[in-house]
Amino acid sequence: MDDFDRDNPLNVPYQVPPSVRMAQYLSMFIALIMEEEIPTGLYLLRMIPKESLYKKFPKIQFARFVFAAIVRLVMGYFFLFNTFCVVVQATAVIDIFYDVLALQFLQQLDDIAFNLAKIDVFGQTLKHAALSKCFGAEFEKQKFVLRKRMNVFLKAVYFFNLAALLTGMALITAKQNRGDFHSDSITVTFGDQIWSNAIATLPSGEVVSRNLLFSFFNGIYARNKTDLHDGRPVYVEQNKFDGEPFLTRIGAQIKYCASEQAWVFAHENIKKSEDEKSECPWLLRSPKTKEYNLLDVTGNWAIWTGSLQEDSHFSATDNACQENVDCNYHGDCVERECVCHTDEGYFGLHCEHKKACPLIAGGEGGAWAEVLFPGETMKVYQQPVYRYEQGLPEALFEENGLNSVEDNMYLVYTGSRWLGLAYPGTKRTV
Repeated sequence: MDDFDRDNPLNVPYQVPPSVRMAQYLSMFIALIMEEEIPTGLYLLRMIPKESLYKKFPKIQFARFVFAAIVRLVMGYFFLFNTFCVVVQATAVIDIFYDVLALQFLQQLDDIAFNLAKIDVFGQTLKHAALSKCFGAEFEKQKFVLRKRMNVFLKAVYFFNLAALLTGMALITAKQNRGDFHSDSITVTFGDQIWSNAIATLPSGEVVSRNLLFSFFNGIYARNKTDLHDGRPVYVEQNKFDGEPFLTRIGAQIKYCASEQAWVFAHENIKKSEDEKSECPWLLRSPKTKEYNLLDVTGNWAIWTGSLQEDSHFSATDNACQENVDCNYHGDCVERECVCHTDEGYFGLHCEHKKACPLIAGGEGGAWAEVLFPGETMKVYQQPVYRYEQGLPEALFEENGLNSVEDNMYLVYTGSRWLGLAYPGTKRTV
């Protein structure tokens, strides 16, 4: 539990293979059968009443006897709890085998030490204590009705313990199958590769050729909480303005494809060829992996730019925070989200950006003012949008068929670089 996560305090893996899942449930039964402190402690408390103990050993305090029995119960439940923890954290069958075996050995240490003391390994004092008559005494057998009740009670305790272990395991399984331990939101960054003449399908169904800038797909991707693909989460591209789902556009997806044995980046309207019939059409593909968590995938991704390239930049980071340091100390981590200190002017998913200058200017680059909408700075890819005010040479407008008074020009961040965009026919006062 070194990497403590408030939403995953037991450090449960994102998902496990079916073989591990079967071993986890089986180990719950085995642990319950191996555990002997709980039934022994209960048996001593129910079958040796105070009168019988004083009759046999008047010098033994009954309170100490009860305390010793309770310690046995506590040790037994500690064993079951520790077994549950190591089992739900396991990612391989062999790990479960060794961990449960180690816990069973630890539980038997007191019995081993007791037997060693009886043969004078630890000295005469402990030998004398271990050979005390009370450890081998036989007490008066209780009435049949009481013994029968005790048997029923022990069975009920076994059933309760088993039900608790299986219920806990079932809850963990359900959370893993839903993908609850995965990141809800990630930020993805691609390289600067461009695919000239990419094949795209328009909403009308028309197939066209376009230049595809992969950095255009940079930004926030949210986990689809109702859908898994090949046992792993699907991350869907979000709107570049507010990080919310697209209303009409179809977003790209990042998912795992078992047929490729890799995580892939894909868009249902963009194919490598018009007649592609692949089970999992992709534009970027990770190295072969069985990782359940996208953020744990390492190595260079392959990219399709009209031909296959094996070295492409791809990075994904979790948008959630754990502590204020994840907010760069410019905000507070509240329910895994950074709440930036607005009085200091910081913004961004991790409060990593300082308030932008409301007006920028430089030489013949002209003056540009940030766009407010409505009353707040308009942002694309978490960067402010600037609108041209004045200062550019008129010749620049004439060369591009623009009117410096009638046409709007903007500086917009497009995922990896800033671009100047012109909108002819829209007045700059709008």
